[in-house]
Amino acid sequence: MIYVTGDTHGNQYKWVEQVEKVLQPKDIVIVCGDFGVGFWDGRYWDEEMFYDFLSEQEYIVLFVD
Repeated sequence: MIYVTGDTHGNQYKWVEQVEKVLQPKDIVIVCGDFGVGFWDGRYWDEEMFYDFLSEQEYIVLFVD
């Protein structure tokens, strides 16, 4: 499945507790916007740790800045 979402504004809550819950292996998520770069709320991880987390998942995340 291919999903498209707007910029999450660095809100890790939206990703972890809303977006990720519906994703399956091989799904593709296209994030339209800057993906919150530099604006992390730090609720779960710092920015680099979050990107590392995404790189380990079985779904694919793309973003259009």
